[in-house]
Amino acid sequence: MFLPLLHGRILFTVSAIAALSALPAHAGGVWVVQGQGSGHYATIQAAVDAAGDGGILVAGPGTYAPFVIDGKSITLYADTGADAHVDGTV
Repeated sequence: MFLPLLHGRILFTVSAIAALSALPAHAGGVWVVQGQGSGHYATIQAAVDAAGDGGILVAGPGTYAPFVIDGKSITLYADTGADAHVDGTV
């Protein structure tokens, strides 16, 4: 089951990658965020900025800086088994 991260201000720990194949295709694409740099982006904000409306972001384990989603509809999930946190406020 998915639990989206809303507005970058709550803690999230859910499974996502395993079920991505069940998600419908989105014009905004699917972007992987890994703090150590092995994903498409190292920060959530960089992925938000690059993603189109309807994009899906999948965050790996780690603690991420706060971010702002402005003017687009984006869904953010944690990777399968990832303990991912957003620390701080915008």
